[in-house]
Amino acid sequence: MKARFRSLARMAYAAVGLALTASIAFPGLAQEALASQQIGTRSIQISNSLVSGTNVDYLVTFSTSSASSGDESLVIDFCQDSPIIGATCTTTHGVTFTSAAITNSNLPAGFAFDTTSGSTIKIKGTTTPLAASTSYHFTITGVNNPTGTASTSGQAGSFYARIYTYGDNTYGSGVGTAYSSPTAVGTDDDYGGFALSTTSQVQVTATVQETLTFCVSGSTISGTCSGLTAPDVTIGTGSPPVLDTAGESAPAYTQLTTNALSGATVTMKAANACTNGGMTVAPPDVSGGCGSIAGNGAGGSTILGTAKWGLCVAPGAGVTAATTYADTSGNSCPSTFNSAADYGMDGTNVTSTYGDSIYSTSGAVNAISSTLNFAAKAANTTPAGVYQANETLIATGTF
Repeated sequence: MKARFRSLARMAYAAVGLALTASIAFPGLAQEALASQQIGTRSIQISNSLVSGTNVDYLVTFSTSSASSGDESLVIDFCQDSPIIGATCTTTHGVTFTSAAITNSNLPAGFAFDTTSGSTIKIKGTTTPLAASTSYHFTITGVNNPTGTASTSGQAGSFYARIYTYGDNTYGSGVGTAYSSPTAVGTDDDYGGFALSTTSQVQVTATVQETLTFCVSGSTISGTCSGLTAPDVTIGTGSPPVLDTAGESAPAYTQLTTNALSGATVTMKAANACTNGGMTVAPPDVSGGCGSIAGNGAGGSTILGTAKWGLCVAPGAGVTAATTYADTSGNSCPSTFNSAADYGMDGTNVTSTYGDSIYSTSGAVNAISSTLNFAAKAANTTPAGVYQANETLIATGTF
């Protein structure tokens, strides 16, 4: 048996939305002695980070080391309590699988889902092995997020993943010792770790070797994600606030801290069913619930006159706003919805699986605040009603 020592640091990030919820996923770090080698750049991005979320997609990305030439199988363990490879792996409150399957894969021909057991998933090939020093990705569908720990069941918290590759398609039995459990991983070629976190309504933070702390507030954020208020945004003027044809805006505040050398990206995902990313009204308006105030950049300026809805990002130092949400008019995210260049809303991307990128960093940042300015504008013919938009923010770090 090879002697080895591995350590995995974790990181977590959180996000919130306008009844804003949050999501996070990013890679961990591992070390090992002797023959096995550490997997290169890696991450796990999840489509829904809520505690006890069901039928979630986990997008796994990793780069093989020079030891992976000929590898024909791999194992991923999900553990609730420990990042140490070979250590105790509690799965009682951890990841489970509804109907696991592998999709969106660039693994070699013949690689496919094999089996799941508890919080373990196995994948193996039949003809073509993994190539050395190569980037691969695949999506695990039908995953259920952890429900919490024994003392915090139903609450947010960190959890971990461990990956190992093997030089045969029987998980190490043909080249040495077979994988049998998270505490007996067998004769692997490559290994690596990931740290992830489920989130509750406002924020989740973790500060360890790798860090990513992300929070959203309805008021200006002081310190490091402190002094937060509920991120509920109301747009309009007067008392009570009413949206008019001039258009108004209202802010939400975000803060990001990470030591990710390759930076982090924040995406926004619309919870509403509108394909144009627009606002809905309850009870449904006469246009079907999505047409009266559509997302700007998705036909909003042509639906019912000039009614539209969008976002303008005022980025902090080291943060770059995505083109759709950057102020290109020189108005510095004005309080009124003056032109299409002020505010944007990509209806196609914000309704996609992982949402639309709204801003990013190129490297590590420390407690950098950025403001999300949401704006809407009614037309003279916009039906009366209380319009709403529910957005989820997803932060992903890459090391």
